[in-house]
Amino acid sequence: MAETRRRGISLLTKLTIGILIPLVISFIVIGYIYILQIEEIKSIATEEGARSLNDLGEKIIKQKALDIAKQIEIFIKSHPHFTKEELYSSRVLKSIAVQQVGRTGYTAVHDNKAINHFHKNPKIVGMDLHTLAKKLPEFWSILKASLKGRSRGYYNWKDADGVIRSKYMFCTPIEGTDLVVAATTYIDEFSRPAKQIEQRIVNRAERTRIVFLIVMGVSLIVVILVTSMYSRTIVQPIVYLTDVADRISLGDLDTKIEIRSSDEVGMLAESFDRMQESLRAAIERLRRKRSSG
Repeated sequence: MAETRRRGISLLTKLTIGILIPLVISFIVIGYIYILQIEEIKSIATEEGARSLNDLGEKIIKQKALDIAKQIEIFIKSHPHFTKEELYSSRVLKSIAVQQVGRTGYTAVHDNKAINHFHKNPKIVGMDLHTLAKKLPEFWSILKASLKGRSRGYYNWKDADGVIRSKYMFCTPIEGTDLVVAATTYIDEFSRPAKQIEQRIVNRAERTRIVFLIVMGVSLIVVILVTSMYSRTIVQPIVYLTDVADRISLGDLDTKIEIRSSDEVGMLAESFDRMQESLRAAIERLRRKRSSG
């Protein structure tokens, strides 16, 4: 049998690659779109949830400041004979002016010259808040604006443990007085539920991603195995016919062609069978002609 040399990429490899490449690309595209959609849904859910809760927190803080301002206004109007000193020393007015906002926030009262008169921290009472301008510029910016009317905004506050968190403050003047109510608290008190939901979404998304990648990986392995087996069923008969043709070319005309399929490969096998019979008949005629001559 003559030695057969393969040149280039084999038909099996070409067929396998031709089938696998589109499938792999499809898997990658589907996986990318799926994971992208998970990330987008996670982002929308968490961002919108946190934003909505922060908006709700701002409204609660604002309403608290407005309520306190109205209560102080009523108290002052009901005590027209009180001097400023008597008002500022009134325990009843202090209980109205300093109230809790959320879990850790509070209200305070200063005048339009930025002098504090009511605060949960006794050390702040009587302080000129101008002294905080350099130390707390964001806080002072909101408070400074409150000296002329309503103001609101965010500022960073450093806790005792060194953690910096964002606070929201709303200030409103008390009608008929030179006093201003300020209500403030950490805004994450309101957005914390959204953070918890975000963490659950992140965990669920991560588990979903892992399951999806496992399913994708297993499916890809199955596709590769099935494709390889399918390609071999197509290529093996062709390799067999090549071997048969090689034998016939070396004079082995008795080689049996054992392919009985009804597809194109079967038709090719029948052609080889007819060629073999034709060669056998031609050789027989040539022998008779030589013997008769």
